[in-house]
Amino acid sequence: MVENSLGRLWYEGYPDFDKSQWKYYLDEAEQEPEVEAQLQKIRAEYSSIRPEEMGNNLSNYTKKCFPDAKTDLFAVFIEKCRIRMMLKEKGYQSMITQHAWMFLSKYVKLRERVISTSTIINMAHLGPRAFEDIAGEVVQTTAFVTRKIKMGQYKGTYARLVDGTSQEEKENLFLSGSERFVSCQDSFESIPDSLIGYHLTMYFTSSDYCP
Repeated sequence: MVENSLGRLWYEGYPDFDKSQWKYYLDEAEQEPEVEAQLQKIRAEYSSIRPEEMGNNLSNYTKKCFPDAKTDLFAVFIEKCRIRMMLKEKGYQSMITQHAWMFLSKYVKLRERVISTSTIINMAHLGPRAFEDIAGEVVQTTAFVTRKIKMGQYKGTYARLVDGTSQEEKENLFLSGSERFVSCQDSFESIPDSLIGYHLTMYFTSSDYCP
């Protein structure tokens, strides 16, 4: 819950702020004295940090440590979980993120890294209106599982649910088994900008990629 995590950090720096407008905010439970003492120490450290300073520090950090994913935090998390010590070799990674990394040119290097070092096991491409609480076309998502090992010619399964206009329609579309695609991710390299074009590979691929 973003409002509960980032919101709490904001509130610790600005205790006079009216947080009643945060619909999903959960107040912190009463803690034991020794735990409360630790929290007070942490709050004192953060209270001296202005939000704009946090933004600048975060921007510098992502540019330095995640240059291929620096433009958005969801892409940083893809990199952080996959490449760094959070995922064991041959381990599985399951995420739901915005689907922009699959197509936009600013994520070309991120896609190339995923394709060359990981295996996409499966994906449910949700698109817009995947969640009842989020209306409109702005938030478009995809849920996927990758494995931290490159398995040559592995054929992943992709469910294309972008045409469903509601959470219920997408669920029904998924359960129906229609709009399923089987694609070898090596074939994505033959698509311009290495798009995760699981539904396009039939137009670009040759037998050199997936027999």
